[in-house]
Order: sequence, then structure tokens, then C-alpha cells
Amino acid sequence: MKILVLSDSHGNMKNVYNVIDTLNGRIDMILHLGDFLRDAQKIKEFYPNIKLFNVAGNCDYGVSEQSSMVFEAQKKWFFITHGHRYNVKGGLDKIACAAMKSGADICIYGHTHFPLITKLDNMIIMNPGSISYPRGISVCSYGIVNIEGDKIIPSVVGIYDDKFKPINVTKE
Repeated sequence: MKILVLSDSHGNMKNVYNVIDTLNGRIDMILHLGDFLRDAQKIKEFYPNIKLFNVAGNCDYGVSEQSSMVFEAQKKWFFITHGHRYNVKGGLDKIACAAMKSGADICIYGHTHFPLITKLDNMIIMNPGSISYPRGISVCSYGIVNIEGDKIIPSVVGIYDDKFKPINVTKE
């Protein structure tokens, strides 16, 4: 199973459409981690055959969408959230605790616009960065989560003038 992970599109859909169009037919699911919820609604509208899970972010004012979600895919448990309610800009302790309590195998969040892949005990923690407005690195980015048998294989891909190249954001 191949999952596309997007966050912090903030209404700038050019990269979103470019990535989905390039990967269409090769992805089984899309996760949109908020900011903006209406961007996730556009994805649903334009790509109705791709399963989509989304959560609301701190810029999604007045919406009833949940800001965190737990679900299962390929016998792996996912905890997804925008991250603002867990103060991720101040560290990963709160979000890691919530994800572990949920029984997650992987915790995926956004909000910081800064890509990261790390591991805590047996749980993977991932931030795909921002598909539209990067911070901390010079390129927009998105995440890919591959589930192969019993393994979860996360990666972050940078967008360089409409070319996609993996970037190393793993923190041991």
C-alpha cells in the first residue's frame, strides 16, 4: 500500500495537483493534515477514486472536522493530526504520548512546515513538511508511507521545479 501525505497547502493547490497527477494510479490513499480543510475537499472532488483521510488545522476556523484521527490500514494503526493542539513547535512529547496511548504504529503530523522522520520506541513519527510553504528547508515537500508486509517505510520527497527527489530528513 502506498499513501501520499500532504500538509499545510494553505490554498496553494498547484503542487498538490502536480503531485497527485504524477502519482495517480500508484497511490492507494491520501492523508491531508490540515491547513486548509477546503484543499482536502477539492482533492475529494477532483480525485473521488482515491481514499482520503483529513483533519483540521489551526487555520481551519469554524469547521466541525476533527483535529486528530486514528485509523487502521493494512493492519497498521495510524494517528494523524495537524499538531497544533499538541504544541509540536515546542517538542514531540505531547503528540508522542497521545499517539502511543492510541496504539499507533505511526504518528503523522504537520503544522511546523518542517519535514521530519524519527522513531520513538517502536513508533514512527513523521512530518511531511509543507506542500506549499516550506520552513527550515528551501523546498516544498510531501510524504510517502509505504506498507510492505509488516514494514512501514516512510519517506519525504522534495519538489524541485516540478521534479520530485527524496530528501533525507531522518533524525535518529
